[in-house]
Amino acid sequence: MNLKKTVFSAVAAGAILLTSFAGVSAQTTTGTVIVTGDGVFDPQFCDVLNLGTKSVTSATGAVATGTVTVCVVDDVAYREVQNISMSASDFEATNPAINAKIPAANLKIVKTYNPVQARWSSGVCGAVLPDGSNRPCVGDAAGLANSGSDRVTSGSITWTTPGPLNGTGQPILHFWNGSGTSSVDGAVGTLAAMDVELTIPAAQRPATYENVLTLDVTPGHP
Repeated sequence: MNLKKTVFSAVAAGAILLTSFAGVSAQTTTGTVIVTGDGVFDPQFCDVLNLGTKSVTSATGAVATGTVTVCVVDDVAYREVQNISMSASDFEATNPAINAKIPAANLKIVKTYNPVQARWSSGVCGAVLPDGSNRPCVGDAAGLANSGSDRVTSGSITWTTPGPLNGTGQPILHFWNGSGTSSVDGAVGTLAAMDVELTIPAAQRPATYENVLTLDVTPGHP
């Protein structure tokens, strides 16, 4: 009798213990990670602008041609919409250093090419990857022509009216928001090119002339 009573008591106690645990709700907590952005968005001229050698007379001027190339280091994790414009100073005589110049307004963009990018999105941004994460949208880029009214996303566009680079200059590149265009194994994300012409007036004094080209970055749409 004592043995049976002992077994019964153990079973009863077990039943009471299980009932007590069944009434406890699941407990949760949260995990936190802070992600900071890194990288740079840095447009630079790839090379100097070489307009060659031209001859003028007292009655006839000349037109010098060249290509401006812009290299954009763009490895930021995320950036907002950005635009790049280009302007120029007057060409001043440096050799010999005489009092003579060619106005910056005489230097004009005549053709803009579609930018070459190390990486860009092609309609698959936001796709779920095998690890469950989302594919980031790359901040695609386009060349700007005709004072910003046309976007060059393939081939090239010859400007209807050449764009003078004096004053505030001309908008030349548009970047949509997203991650940077630089590839994992390369520094340059976007390479842009524009053909320019410099009108040299008749009777321009013979000399080597130099000027300064400037790139400016502004957020938002042009």
